[in-house]
Amino acid sequence: MCRKKSFNVLTLHKRMLILSFMLIQGVVSALGQIVIEMTPQGKVYSLPGKVNGLELNFIFDTGASDVYLSMTEAIFMLKNGYLTKNDFTGVSYSQIANGDIVENTTVVLREVEIGGIKLPNVTASISHNLDAPLLLGQSAIQKLGPIQLDGNRLIIQNGKDFKSDKQAWELYNKSFQDIEAEDYETAILNLTKALECAIDKKLRSLLYGELATAYYRSNKKELAIECCHKGLGENPMNEQLGYNLGVYLYEMGEIRQAEKAFNQQISKFENIVPNNKNMRAATYSYLAEIQYNNGEYINAETNYQKSLNISANSAAYLGLGDVFSTQKQYIKAAENYEKGIAYEPDRLSNIKRYNQLGLAYFYAEQYEKAYNAFLNCTIAMKKNKELFDFAMQSNDKDVQNTYADFMLYSMNSTLWLARLAQTPQECITNYNSIMQIPPMKEVLQPQDFVNLATAYRHLQNTDKAQAILEEADSLFSNDVDVKFSLSLLLPDNDYQRIEILTEILKYEYQVQPRTFDYATVYNNIAWTYCCLTQYEKGLPFAEKSVALNSEHGYSWETLGEIYFFLRRYEDCIEAMNKCLSCQTKEYYKSALTFRGKALIELGKKKEGKKDLEDASKL
Repeated sequence: MCRKKSFNVLTLHKRMLILSFMLIQGVVSALGQIVIEMTPQGKVYSLPGKVNGLELNFIFDTGASDVYLSMTEAIFMLKNGYLTKNDFTGVSYSQIANGDIVENTTVVLREVEIGGIKLPNVTASISHNLDAPLLLGQSAIQKLGPIQLDGNRLIIQNGKDFKSDKQAWELYNKSFQDIEAEDYETAILNLTKALECAIDKKLRSLLYGELATAYYRSNKKELAIECCHKGLGENPMNEQLGYNLGVYLYEMGEIRQAEKAFNQQISKFENIVPNNKNMRAATYSYLAEIQYNNGEYINAETNYQKSLNISANSAAYLGLGDVFSTQKQYIKAAENYEKGIAYEPDRLSNIKRYNQLGLAYFYAEQYEKAYNAFLNCTIAMKKNKELFDFAMQSNDKDVQNTYADFMLYSMNSTLWLARLAQTPQECITNYNSIMQIPPMKEVLQPQDFVNLATAYRHLQNTDKAQAILEEADSLFSNDVDVKFSLSLLLPDNDYQRIEILTEILKYEYQVQPRTFDYATVYNNIAWTYCCLTQYEKGLPFAEKSVALNSEHGYSWETLGEIYFFLRRYEDCIEAMNKCLSCQTKEYYKSALTFRGKALIELGKKKEGKKDLEDASKL
């Protein structure tokens, strides 16, 4: 059910009245301290604050990386001048307090005020979920300086009692502003000065962590790694820094070192107070992703499950879906993709997830479910058309590429719908519309060409289909799915078909196809030889096909037919019995026909005629 995107002004007005009261009553100044009385809300606490002058009530959440706003508040702020289009910086993926990894629109808040402390240029994320809570996360909390929690009281040290560390804290807080402004040289200078006067080891670890961030973003990645190690030397239990080290190494392509860093981090979990469970879940997910990419599917599955045991999150469900899909356990893959989607149904990235779900159901031969998943993908795309139009007009290349990826998934689903629903012309029209967007041409994948060619084949335009596949073959010379689709355009008795299929077999132990298995390739070679009446040449390929996969009814039918023409009637009967035991009934008529003929040749005329009569009824 689609939720109307409306804004409840009355609800927000009531919230403002409450906030105004809290701002007057909730803050107490003490010597060297600012004490904020927070309000319990279930298992969490809320506290008052301001964003660009707008009074808001935040959930205090040390586990959130950023300040989080809901789409509802963001729309209100944009309409009323509290946000401008220039404040929007792009798209990010992050984790919220419930452990989920979500997609957000990122903004820079010009000023966040907490307890009278004004924090400039605070990174914030706007959740695409309309009902997401307002969270005061680490992008603001860290700028407050030293804090202490005493029940429902948030105690902020104002620096007066920290002598040598006072200047370090000031420089530390200033560095956030410099980094957000991409003034990395100034941030590095200030953080270096801070380290010269900082005494507290935990503070020094924080400073090294922020210095690592500045170095990394300024593309001085080796220095960033060095700072991570120094920061962990000051405080080995700095979980954020240990996590960042693993992420940096992973993004640098130092996969083995990243794996080591994540494993080291996991080994410390028992000795670290678990104040950020979502980061721990992400640590296991990163490790699982590395293992998945290494082909260690059992280990990947184990660690994705550990991530879920810590905190249910869609990223781990998606990872498990990928693990099972790669192993062709498509039902399990679909189950996990379904869970990832259900976890946050309004998420924009479901455009991708619906596409993956559709593929899993397609390969599981559950075509109705596949159709619905692909359809949901295109519907999600249409619902967010205005957002995509805005993104494509952006001058930010990263923003364009992010949304272009989603468009690619939508286009892919559109073409799969052409294959499933036999509505090729509409799908071709949609494809051509999407292709008007320049970035799209850069992200086309082999399967997109295959599906587009399939749509033209449905329209009996084999010349166009062949031209598309030949273009794809020139762009992706080693893609076996493209070659296989090319072979399907050729007549059954064409030697060129055998040549293409034989070329595919060169990749049998190197490349995993997406839309077929190698048993089918062997079968199609055998069938082509059969159509050429070269039964002896086709026989070994047919026998190899059923040896690789005994569940294909068409492979048994091909083998049985070859046996018949070679006058091996008993073998023919046995092969056709196997065909008739398969679930696919498409080949039953042919199997009964040839089995009947074989029985007659063996003198079993009564039984043979019965098979022929049964075949005629199908």
